[in-house]
Amino acid sequence: MAESGRTPQARALLQQCLHARLQVRPAEGDSAAQWVEVQKGLVIYVCFFKGADKELLPKMVNTLLNVKLSETENGKHVSILDLPGNILIIPQATLGGKVKGRNMQYHSNSGKEEGLELYSQFVTLCEKELAANSKCAEAGVVVEHGTYGNSRVARLECHSNVPRLQVRSLVRSHTGDWMDRWSKRRNEKMEMIWNQYQILVYPLI
Repeated sequence: MAESGRTPQARALLQQCLHARLQVRPAEGDSAAQWVEVQKGLVIYVCFFKGADKELLPKMVNTLLNVKLSETENGKHVSILDLPGNILIIPQATLGGKVKGRNMQYHSNSGKEEGLELYSQFVTLCEKELAANSKCAEAGVVVEHGTYGNSRVARLECHSNVPRLQVRSLVRSHTGDWMDRWSKRRNEKMEMIWNQYQILVYPLI
């Protein structure tokens, strides 16, 4: 498990949104900035670490798209596929950062070429999952994504300003301690994949 010193291959942060907009190209000269946007759905921030390989991607995508995080109008929590909702994927290298003194270090992150390949395949798998799901196809929900390796501006609209952790989260705090919040029942289901990737959930809804 991650607690025993094994390094994960990836980390993802999930955030619910009512509307999300991401700049994929800044304004240049007479050209306006280019944006992608989604309505109600899920924002997935993702970072891949050194040693990650494409074999972990199907299981990772399956977990992220099927976790019961999205809230329906009657307050029930369902997966983003069952909602159904849109998905915005944002490459986020800072998820791999570690505090050392007053600086952030990113030595654990995958190289640019390897990271780009994994990110591209991750996006493609998410697109395929939504396209193959009848509810998503009927609702016309989409997958949008950011450009790997570029600086970006994101604007999100959410219901609440109070975050709550709903899925197991193992994230380094500034003191280096692990914050672990996870129900025992769900923990048993996730243990088998925890060596490969970690999920931090930040619902805000």
